[in-house]
Amino acid sequence: MYYDKLSDRKALLEDTLKKISKEIKDLPEGNLRIDARNGHPQYYHVAEGVSYPGSYIPKKDHALANSLAQKKYLSSLEKEITTELSLIDRFLDKIKPNAPENVYSKLNDSRKLMVSPFLLSDEEYIKKWESEPYIGKSFDEDAPYYATRKGEQVRSKSEVLIANLLLDYNIPYKYECPVYIRDHGLIYPDFKILHVKERREIYIEHNGMMDNPEYAKGFFWKQLHYIKNGYIPGTDVIMFFETKECPLDIRVVEGILATYRNN
Repeated sequence: MYYDKLSDRKALLEDTLKKISKEIKDLPEGNLRIDARNGHPQYYHVAEGVSYPGSYIPKKDHALANSLAQKKYLSSLEKEITTELSLIDRFLDKIKPNAPENVYSKLNDSRKLMVSPFLLSDEEYIKKWESEPYIGKSFDEDAPYYATRKGEQVRSKSEVLIANLLLDYNIPYKYECPVYIRDHGLIYPDFKILHVKERREIYIEHNGMMDNPEYAKGFFWKQLHYIKNGYIPGTDVIMFFETKECPLDIRVVEGILATYRNN
């Protein structure tokens, strides 16, 4: 995880350096000197061939002072970024990504059965998470049959779309896996997904009949219990909504789930 974060940090810093280089070349030569007198700053342009204290910058030319201040800021920023990039490059060059996690992965299957691992690779972690058994909700015999590409039955066409997107993005999930809610008992979120990079579970609730008053009442009741149990909407619980007149917007679903993609 830290390797990916450092790589992202490196990309951000390199992009910032390019922007600095592009902007700084258009800024004026020389530097800004600020002299505070009677509580009021006075600005001077210190350039090559100009003796101390520099050329006084009158109020009408304060755009010059601002440009020189920006130049000083960018020069300092450029120096710090260059130093950090050098350290990041040295680290990335020496480190082997996930080497400790891969110690367990490299064991043969027989030895794995004899070991209690402290660290797991993403692949082993996913395998362990997916192998944990659970009992979901049952379907009525006359319930409409909707199947995902994974071959499992779900309760609506919209849930088929969500499940197939999870497959496309390689996001591990469990359908209607129960979770215990204090002061209520078990509830069955439509999907429980695994945020692999952060190693945490997130619930997805698809609320497909929000134009039905009783259904909407149940939604608010469920959301209240989620919040009371420490599950934050948008962070720990993702909510999708639709009515007969406003069907599920797959583009919205794609945009949200893409942030958890594992490929």
